[in-house]
Amino acid sequence: MTLPRDILGEIIFNVKKKVVGGQVMSFPVIWPKELVIHYFRINGTLREEFLGKVKSTTFDRDDNLRRFLLVMHKYEDRLDQYKDYPEFVFFILQGLFYEGKSSKVLSICSDYTNHPGILLLKVQLLITSRQFDEVPDLLAKIKELTRDIEPVLHLSALAYDILFSYYSQSLSDIPLKITELESVYEQLKEFATGNSLLQKLLLQEYINGLSVNIAMHRRNGELVQGADAGKKLITQAREFNNRYLMNRLLNNTALCLIEIGHLKEGLIFLEEAFEFSRILANEIRIASFANNIGFIYRQMIIQQLLVGIVFQQLHAIKYKSMIHRLLVHQL
Repeated sequence: MTLPRDILGEIIFNVKKKVVGGQVMSFPVIWPKELVIHYFRINGTLREEFLGKVKSTTFDRDDNLRRFLLVMHKYEDRLDQYKDYPEFVFFILQGLFYEGKSSKVLSICSDYTNHPGILLLKVQLLITSRQFDEVPDLLAKIKELTRDIEPVLHLSALAYDILFSYYSQSLSDIPLKITELESVYEQLKEFATGNSLLQKLLLQEYINGLSVNIAMHRRNGELVQGADAGKKLITQAREFNNRYLMNRLLNNTALCLIEIGHLKEGLIFLEEAFEFSRILANEIRIASFANNIGFIYRQMIIQQLLVGIVFQQLHAIKYKSMIHRLLVHQL
């Protein structure tokens, strides 16, 4: 198996350095971990141009991912100019995907039928919107395109294949797919010995696939097991701290905690997840959070607990009025 150049080498995040061809390439602190796979994929000139705009047009005090997303907006409507640089398009689309701009991302994905990363974004959007017809063929194509040359994207495809089985109600397929994920992960992890970045990237894709266990336990009424599985994955995920992955783990684990009556712990997890949704300004995720807060509210009423803490957390939020309407609707 040959590892691709874009994720070869050792990156230690405290040092922020990479050795390529005997030269030291700096790895800027400003680069968000949620986008780290793109750093060595995109064209160097475009990368420096993009970083220059981030530094010159955004504020140092702001969250780094938010700064990147603000600059990505400047490229959103002229991506056709970058058709010769599909890795840069993949990078920009990842940001638009994080912000929930599904229609925009899908419309551009159709122009890149052989780029595994862009196809994987399409898969995620199709699964989220419960449009399953194309997904099996797309996943098969991604696996073929990435086999032996793109370990992170290959493992990601296996993870989303598991999630596809869950959301499409093909639950009997999940155990075998988890076994395959575990087997491939162990092989790749051993191959990546000595490469800490690659190991971390592989781990987060492995965690992504195993996250289905939280939902399966909750579906089966095994709430304690679901909460325990979720907390274990959260602990592992904090090693890399990709907040996009953490967001889903925290939300799903919080639901298990809430349903077994651990409302305070569940609310703490939801608060952490919500901070990331605020950074993205993703209204779909905001609404999902509000739905979960509404669930806590109902549980608190049932248990005759005070609910003031919930509204204290929502008081200064930009989307307060929208969330309030959703809470009223939920009740």
